[in-house]
Amino acid sequence: MRGNHRLGRLTVSAICFLGDSDDPKRKHSSMNTLHNKLGRAAAVALSAAVVGIVGLVGVAPASAAPEDRYALSGSVVTVDAEEQVVPLEGVRASVRFTEPGETPSHYSVTTGVDGAFVFARDEALSFPVGDYEVVFALEGYETVTVPFSIVDSDVTLPAVTMAAAPQVPAPPTLEPVPLGTVTISGTPVVGNVLTAETSGWPAGTQLSYQWGFNAGERGGDIPGANSSTYTVTNAVINFQVVVIVTAKLTGYDDNWTNAFLETPVSAPKKAPAPAPSDLAAYLAANGSTPQPAASVGLPAAGLNAGATHTANVVWNAQDSWVDVYAFSSPLFVGTFPVVNGVVQVTLTPSLLAQLAVGSHTLVMTGQNSGTVASVAFVVGLPVTGAETAAPLAAGSVLLLLGAALMVVRRRMLASA
Repeated sequence: MRGNHRLGRLTVSAICFLGDSDDPKRKHSSMNTLHNKLGRAAAVALSAAVVGIVGLVGVAPASAAPEDRYALSGSVVTVDAEEQVVPLEGVRASVRFTEPGETPSHYSVTTGVDGAFVFARDEALSFPVGDYEVVFALEGYETVTVPFSIVDSDVTLPAVTMAAAPQVPAPPTLEPVPLGTVTISGTPVVGNVLTAETSGWPAGTQLSYQWGFNAGERGGDIPGANSSTYTVTNAVINFQVVVIVTAKLTGYDDNWTNAFLETPVSAPKKAPAPAPSDLAAYLAANGSTPQPAASVGLPAAGLNAGATHTANVVWNAQDSWVDVYAFSSPLFVGTFPVVNGVVQVTLTPSLLAQLAVGSHTLVMTGQNSGTVASVAFVVGLPVTGAETAAPLAAGSVLLLLGAALMVVRRRMLASA
């Protein structure tokens, strides 16, 4: 505007000057001067106009949409051994934040070599208006928590100083408690009491006990069995019993030793349980399907009633004794022990003679576990050694008589 005003003044002055002169040469010289002044004034006016336009553009109000998320930045330092403040690299800065409709999570960034960090606005790690806490963590340094608030702009935190965590001295190395001995006394039979006998431990040693079992490929603690004695239960039948003794003594590290019984736990033999009255219902109720005779070592084609047969039945249940009955009509076969996980059922000729020729079922029930197993088998006619010896003997006699007759005939022919 000032440039335009000046141009107006120059133009008016020039016109007035030209009108007052009558000398042509003077008018010509004045005209040249006027042209120069008008040129300079026009340039000034144009510059002023451009500046005015630029100024108007520069001060125009912003048209961008208001921001609703903001950045967080800052730096982390520490004081080194020489009392110098140095940047701390690798610090994890985490802010707990929940995006709308999502589960709580942590936004995290890591400081660079210059100790700086930034949750950038142009990334998913920026924050809406609210109150937060940023946690700074690095192994070997004490964790620092700094609160901050987002109001209407990005936030730059003052430098955060992290101190080195105090060094905790390692505990002194102690010698273990000198070991004594432990042995188990008692017989491993259900209902008996076993005792851990200890000796040779230093005075003042406190001993604790834990009884357990060993079942070959597996084993473990016996729940609640943590005194110096243990009353044997059905839970460990066929297992070896173990006791672990742990020793504690002031000035020493803990130590332990153990003892176990070679003989597996067994249960006393009981009177046989009554035979089931309804075989089909009994087997169904106990989930037992008769297995084939050949699977337990019995002849598949049928048993010779005149010979002794043995069925070898694998028994995984915790029993020491198994009651065995033969059906169709219940016939008590006997109570047989479980040895190394196998029940050997002996079927004698006298027992088979009480069974009719045809199909039958062996039914076995564990005395302690109640586990039921069954085997289908067939009883055939008896074939005894005596019945085969008689024909052989008769044949031998006939052969001898034939040979004698041949000798007599030859003599008669020779004498003739």
